[in-house]
Parts: sequence; C-alpha cells; structure tokens
Amino acid sequence: MGVADDDPAATSRVPANQTLTLGALLELLCEIPRSVAERGTSMPLISVTRLRVRSWGLVPQFAVESLKSARQAERSAGFLGGRLLRNPNNVFRTMTAWNDEAAMNAFRSAGAHGRVMRKLLTWCDEAAVVHWNQESRELPSWQDSHLRMVKEGRPSKVNHPSPDQTSNRMPAPEPSRIELTLKAPLRK
Repeated sequence: MGVADDDPAATSRVPANQTLTLGALLELLCEIPRSVAERGTSMPLISVTRLRVRSWGLVPQFAVESLKSARQAERSAGFLGGRLLRNPNNVFRTMTAWNDEAAMNAFRSAGAHGRVMRKLLTWCDEAAVVHWNQESRELPSWQDSHLRMVKEGRPSKVNHPSPDQTSNRMPAPEPSRIELTLKAPLRK
C-alpha cells in the first residue's frame, strides 16, 4: 500500500490510468501529511461499562441520569459514538468510543456524568469497566466487548456488592429491545 492509499482524498484527485508529473506528485505528497495530522495519530479509545442497579426503586432515577449522561457524551469534545444496552435484572451496559483517553476522562468527571458517578456506589451492587485502544473507531459487538470485559476488565467499587460482584462473575449481554445509539457531535 502506498502513502496515497492511506488518504482517500489524495487518491480521489488522481483519475485511474493517468500519469502524474513529478511536480503534481510532489504536491500530492506534501498534502498527505497535513491530512494525516488532521485525523490525528492516536488510536481511538473504547470504554465499556457494566452496571447492575440493586433495586427496582432506583431504576427510574438511574434511567433519567443515564439519559442526561448520554446527551452530555453526544456534546463532548472527542466523542466518536456509543451505545447503551438494557438487560434483564436491572443490568445496564455502555460502550463509547473517544479520540483519546484525555477526552474520555474529561467527560467522565464533568457535568451530569460526574455527578451520577458518585451515586453509583450506593445505587449499584455490580459494576465493572474495561478500556482499550483500537485502530478502528467502530464499536465492537456487545459479545466481543463482553469477552474483553471478562478477560481485561476490572470491578468498580460498590457499597453493597452482590455475590456476582464479589466473585467477579459477569453474565454475557443478551439481545434487547432497549438499545440506544449515541451519535458523535457534528463539527463545523
């Protein structure tokens, strides 16, 4: 693969079967580093969480706060996309993609998400998280993210751990009618 193959904009300027002059080739090669720099050189960060709300009475408030956090993510700098999944037994999963760890950390500790994180200690009896970098900004399947969670994830602190939390047992995600896709903000 040539350098121009990495930049769709660069390859689209050269019609097939056309010979480039040396000057045109040099001009094209000078444009490629700028377009690579605009995309950034870091690989996207994927963040996956699994939370179990310990009581049905806490689910409505959790749901409202989750939607506020989702809207915050969609407006956050560095957010590339995400999904939320509701499973039986009050289990909620999140999967988000970020430009880098700094963007994810800025979101995590600010606004609605920062406020609700402190409540999760008492609201949840199971919590786990896993992060990794990957070349693609596309989100993996729920099953693939679960395998990563089981292999590399870590439990989060909760004040009322369930037996599954204590033994670090995480049931696999189940297909659900309740799944929300989060969109990255449109940048001008």
